[in-house]
Amino acid sequence: NAFWLTNHQFRDLGWIDVAERTWETRVDSLQQRRLNIAPKTLVQGKDGLFDFSFTTDSVQLYDDLQGANEVMVPSGRIHYRYNGQHMLLVMDGSARLPQDPL
Repeated sequence: NAFWLTNHQFRDLGWIDVAERTWETRVDSLQQRRLNIAPKTLVQGKDGLFDFSFTTDSVQLYDDLQGANEVMVPSGRIHYRYNGQHMLLVMDGSARLPQDPL
């Protein structure tokens, strides 16, 4: 979840649904680990509008908002944009909003 501290209050901007994926050897096997993406996130913006991009070569995307879950994508293909009202996933240049719950 991304937050913005403004006027001495935290404002919830929404979810950034990615993780950094790494591999490590434990015992005798290679295992995947998902790490917090925050240390690898670049935030740019002003006036309450923000872009979130990632400094890793790829990220684990939990939901691409078009039916694919748990996919690994190059970081350059995605970023998130807070447009003042919603957190948008921008993938391959197209903004995606989560569908409204039933």
